[in-house]
Amino acid sequence: MDWVKLGSGYFLDVAIACLDDAGEVMFLRGLAYCGAADSGGFIPEAMLPALGRRNQTKTAAAIVKAGKWERVDGGYRVTQWEKWQHELEVLLGKRRREADRKRRGRVRGQSADEPPDAGADAGAECRPTESKSKTTATKTVAVAADKPRRRKTGAPDGLEIDTGMRAWAAENCAGIDVDRETAKFLDHHAAKGSLMLDWKRGWMSWMHKAVDYAPRSNGNGQADLSGAMARAIAAEANR
Repeated sequence: MDWVKLGSGYFLDVAIACLDDAGEVMFLRGLAYCGAADSGGFIPEAMLPALGRRNQTKTAAAIVKAGKWERVDGGYRVTQWEKWQHELEVLLGKRRREADRKRRGRVRGQSADEPPDAGADAGAECRPTESKSKTTATKTVAVAADKPRRRKTGAPDGLEIDTGMRAWAAENCAGIDVDRETAKFLDHHAAKGSLMLDWKRGWMSWMHKAVDYAPRSNGNGQADLSGAMARAIAAEANR
């Protein structure tokens, strides 16, 4: 999403007032990340370097102590996200339902476009037009019913990384700790209750994003974090 809800008097909140400048900046950037990534208030621990310049873990702990975040598996969750971002969640729900409606329409259109059986056309000239229409409609429903439907499943307890997957990661995600990122991937989606058709493809997408999130060198031997937030949000927004 392009926006999140933030009250004009947010700075009057006692919890916010108790944070230092770094804590306030990290809290606000965390809200922006959740909106851009449609994460439902979840902030992966790997995002902390993009939310603050230094002492990120200590700053995050201060936000948790203030009651604005809570610690969960794989990262943090903004407290009362659903309450304060209700309008955002409603809009996201509408967008998801519209996307599902269009997807179902495409599936129905593909089934209807399949060529009829040759045997059914052989005697078509001997039948009235109405009977032909009923026959075609019946065959279309039968074809659609025969197609196996893949169902989304929840995050597995473990994801076996075979030789082929490791070779793919070595070629496309150099410098990334495959086992650690795999564990973070599973923890993140288990915490969110995510459902997927293909968890291997989801893992590959996560690994690509891990490369995007990784801090880059600025040429002076130091990590350049100034563009990490932009890269991370762009990657999540385009998934």
